[in-house]
Amino acid sequence: MALEDASTTKKGIVQLSSATNSTSEKLAATPKAVKTVKDSSVQKTGDTMGGQLKISTINALRIFNQAFGLIFRRSEDHLHLIPTNEGEGENGDIGSLRPFSINLRSGLVSIGNGLKVGGSVTGNLTGNADTATKIKTARKIGGVAFDGSADINLPGVNATGNQNTTGNAATATKLQAARTINGVSFDGSANITLTPSNIGALALTGGTLSGGLTAAGEVISRSANGLRIAYGNYGFFIRNDGSNTYFMLTDSGNSLGTHNSLRPFIISNHTGNVTIATKLNASGGITGSLSGNASTATKLQTARTINGVKFDGSANIEAFPPGVPLPWPSD
Repeated sequence: MALEDASTTKKGIVQLSSATNSTSEKLAATPKAVKTVKDSSVQKTGDTMGGQLKISTINALRIFNQAFGLIFRRSEDHLHLIPTNEGEGENGDIGSLRPFSINLRSGLVSIGNGLKVGGSVTGNLTGNADTATKIKTARKIGGVAFDGSADINLPGVNATGNQNTTGNAATATKLQAARTINGVSFDGSANITLTPSNIGALALTGGTLSGGLTAAGEVISRSANGLRIAYGNYGFFIRNDGSNTYFMLTDSGNSLGTHNSLRPFIISNHTGNVTIATKLNASGGITGSLSGNASTATKLQTARTINGVKFDGSANIEAFPPGVPLPWPSD
């Protein structure tokens, strides 16, 4: 009996084959071949693979239900876990959320949304935990324990009481208790100005000393009237007009006024000669060579004789006493 080609439309005797890699359409597969193919295939009801599953598409794997789908997506140099929009679990495209991403070059894992950890996280963390509820190790702030689980009050800061602090308040705008700086009140809320009188000094424009003044160096005045003594009714000052130096006097009752017409003492700045423009009383005598006449002398220093009569100017004398013959000139 001749063998017929395998067909699904007519009966006959066909040749069987257990090959699982044949492309022939004339041979019929044996149960062994079918079992071999089945055993090497992934079952829809679930199976275990002994080798790799290689997928070259961008959206490589989808896990879904009717509400949501989670797509494993490779995009350039990142691997993403991206959910679909709600209600598009089986066939929907990726949604806008990016909860989990791995940089395939650096291995850096990025969490694009919140992260909730039921257990502990180990390793070095950088940045701040925006939603941390408690500090692992409680600390003290101003002596008050604080672990972040509740607010605290600091006595003397936001609650009545005392608080010991050190350092300066960098942003303080006012002192609690105003202080005085050289007698001027200062609380930090505004600038203050100290005058020379506040610091016990004379202003550059002048002033009055309440005590004496001692200078280790020269006292230099660039004013013509350099030094004044004002006491009682009169004022006395030394004046240099460039040519002469004067001891000047004021009128009575005007000790701080200008000079009067008297010139009791004048020094020539050029020659050093001294001029007394008023009377001079020298109770201790005057020594040295004098020129001119003493209009008010009362006695000669050396007595002289006039006709044999001693004369020093202190009293009148008679040059020709009575009975003394007078000399008569001869022819």
